[in-house]
Amino acid sequence: MKKPFSGSDIFYNRDTFFRVTSALFLSSAAVFSFAVLLYLLFLAANAHTGQTVRFFYPRIFSDFTQVAYYSVRRDAYLLEGGSSYSAISLLLMLPFACIFRNALRSASYSADWSQPNMEILSSPCFWIAFLLYQTAAFSLLYVLLRRLLEKRPANGAFLCFTFSAGSIYALIRGNTLLFPLAFVLLFLNLYDSKKALYRETGLFFFALAGAMKLYPLFFGCVLLHQKRWGAAVRGGLYFLTLYFLPLLCYEGGSAYFGNLLVFIGGENHLADGSNISLASLLYKIFSVFFADGVPAWAEIFSVAAGGILLLFLALAATVTKSRFRRFVLSLCAVSLVAPVGYFYVTVFSLIPAAEYLRTYDLRPRAEKKKLFFFCLALGFYPIYAAWLFPVACILLTGLGISVIRRVFGEGEVKAYFSRNFSCGSPRFSEQSISAEQEPDR
Repeated sequence: MKKPFSGSDIFYNRDTFFRVTSALFLSSAAVFSFAVLLYLLFLAANAHTGQTVRFFYPRIFSDFTQVAYYSVRRDAYLLEGGSSYSAISLLLMLPFACIFRNALRSASYSADWSQPNMEILSSPCFWIAFLLYQTAAFSLLYVLLRRLLEKRPANGAFLCFTFSAGSIYALIRGNTLLFPLAFVLLFLNLYDSKKALYRETGLFFFALAGAMKLYPLFFGCVLLHQKRWGAAVRGGLYFLTLYFLPLLCYEGGSAYFGNLLVFIGGENHLADGSNISLASLLYKIFSVFFADGVPAWAEIFSVAAGGILLLFLALAATVTKSRFRRFVLSLCAVSLVAPVGYFYVTVFSLIPAAEYLRTYDLRPRAEKKKLFFFCLALGFYPIYAAWLFPVACILLTGLGISVIRRVFGEGEVKAYFSRNFSCGSPRFSEQSISAEQEPDR
């Protein structure tokens, strides 16, 4: 028998949960927006009196302007500090960049992007392009959430996501990661469709998400779980095509890989305060004990530990029957294993959250409490001071290890190999999508 509704019980149902969490996120956004408005009025007042005041964050939207800047340059990979963005990312940005092409052409690249960035932002055409891009990304995410959830839960989930830490950070930086997230959601909506065309379309967009950001490829574990080797191979071929072929559109495309390694490698990025990867956390712990400099073996150990965790996450995600567990493990992988795992990759928490919310009303109250506080810890952006980034890493590491232990402890690894690789086990057929019911635990 269900517990009678109590107005103070935020764990009663999804609507109550969404009302509380969205109110928390929205109120903090309102306070932040009011502070920004006051600051803009302060700048305007000083400009009116002829005084010059430096804008407090001159790199705002800089990810967007940089990708746009590189996208209109044929020599994007040969410039000083050349692009580390994949060519397909530049090509997808090109239609939007053309809207403010004149502002991009008048800007000169600088190691400190602050000055050219502010020059570009002074163009009215930039704001048209930026708003169009963000509108397209958020609209696509909303439509896909509606397809996964009923109307009311989708509205609440979308509102909470929009004002969460990862989403706000992506917006402030103007990062392009919302489209890869949408493409992964599209893949998860289509990969088990009964229509071959829809399944193939899902594979294409999954490869496109991987070509743009790489780490979304881990969500391909859903194909490995169902032993859809043909689909996995085709998805890999689509990825390679989308990753390498567009390089021909830019001069010196081979220089892209050198630029990428410079961006993701070395102690500077492992020591970066916004890097929440497991390798970064271990490296920072070593730096406390080695004040004169972290030895090379410690750096290798940190990266290797992240790689070992990836193997266990991959194995557990492949064998578990629960879609929810699979998506949680994928979230932990994209956040913790990559050498550079800036915290905004936590926008991918939308995927396991949507899976969980599908059966929210059937969940035990204790689980709902854990979800609520986990949402606050990862999504309530006012707490994201730089020194708190390791907290996110510890939370995600603990979550990943906890799920791995449950998968192994409940015998899912042994059951998976016994079921799928014993003599006479049936092969998976893509023409008849598996109807296996996966418990959402």
